[in-house]
Amino acid sequence: MKGKGVGYALYKKVILALGLGFSDFNSTVDAKRVWTKLVKDPDFYSLVFSNGDKCCISKVLPNDYITTVVDSLIINTLMEETEIDSSHYGEIDNDLFFKYYGKLYIMSSELKDIIEDYYS
Repeated sequence: MKGKGVGYALYKKVILALGLGFSDFNSTVDAKRVWTKLVKDPDFYSLVFSNGDKCCISKVLPNDYITTVVDSLIINTLMEETEIDSSHYGEIDNDLFFKYYGKLYIMSSELKDIIEDYYS
């Protein structure tokens, strides 16, 4: 079945059902190819992290949920690189946010607008 788009269709269906999905830095080559296509799918807002991990968020989710997801992703990045811990969810100041926000490649200007409106 390789090359028939089954993996893409399956991943997409799961992401749409759950609202979001994440790739893994340690994914197989085939999974990485699928994720490279998924982040370009018009049904998703997509993020690519500096380590190559990817996230697809369904566009049907409400903006406040989307910003909560992105906020959590920023906190997780901060936890990996600083002394901040998970008790700080929702308490990031704007300067700190935008410092780590730069570590994400956001594939959609719509998503950038949602995030920047939330943090401004």
